[in-house]
Amino acid sequence: MNIKLSAPIALFENGWRIAASEKVILLFGMCYNSLFIFLFAAIWRYTPFSSKADQGLNFTNMVWYVTITELVMFSSGQFMHQVRGDILSQQLTGLMGRPLPYWRIKMLQLLGRGLLNALALSAAIFSAAYFITGQWPFTLTSGLAVLASTLMALLIAVPASFAIGILDVWGQYARPVYWIWQKSLFVFGGLMLPLSLYPEWMQRIATMTPFPAMVNLPGTMVFKPDASGFLWTLMRQFFWLGALMMVAIFLHNAVRRHIGATGD
Repeated sequence: MNIKLSAPIALFENGWRIAASEKVILLFGMCYNSLFIFLFAAIWRYTPFSSKADQGLNFTNMVWYVTITELVMFSSGQFMHQVRGDILSQQLTGLMGRPLPYWRIKMLQLLGRGLLNALALSAAIFSAAYFITGQWPFTLTSGLAVLASTLMALLIAVPASFAIGILDVWGQYARPVYWIWQKSLFVFGGLMLPLSLYPEWMQRIATMTPFPAMVNLPGTMVFKPDASGFLWTLMRQFFWLGALMMVAIFLHNAVRRHIGATGD
């Protein structure tokens, strides 16, 4: 195999294997997040959606919407801690000295970890959603759109989490920044409710952030059997992926300079 390809594949597999070895964590996540789906289903069951029926809002679609948004959010929930762990364990300096840039090493490992998490989690929560609703709301077109936009959302989470985690090089900044990021993802990403139900001023604020591209946009494919708006969704996701990659690489290079100047 070409050396240029073998190293990235090996790093991806390494992240996958590490996640696969954490069987207790995987099982807990599958059970916890399935319970989450049942909890929200109980709420949506008694929510009147008749006034929003023209938007595709009903009990079944709302259960599946939360299932998709939860899949994205929780599959990448530990990414930041993996980067932060390299700093706290004092391995970062050694990793920075490798021929392959640290940002590439870590992001490929995170991607492997995240993909396995997503597969395991989707098996559990999709089963829960189907058990609750008794329906599969996707057409072939919308199903492929959900798959593609969910994978893109996972990709966006990788540089975002890397950029936050690596802030701990300069002090204990990662955890408070991550707390703000997670709460913003919850609110402006539309974890529980589609952004179309938000007041207009909140929708305008949300569109200026990466959060809808990570959560709301993949979830809204549930309401669109013809996958209308998918290309626009993909364009927005590529934009935020590129923007966050630039931020992550900028911070990575700043860390290299910091280590070169201080030696730690």
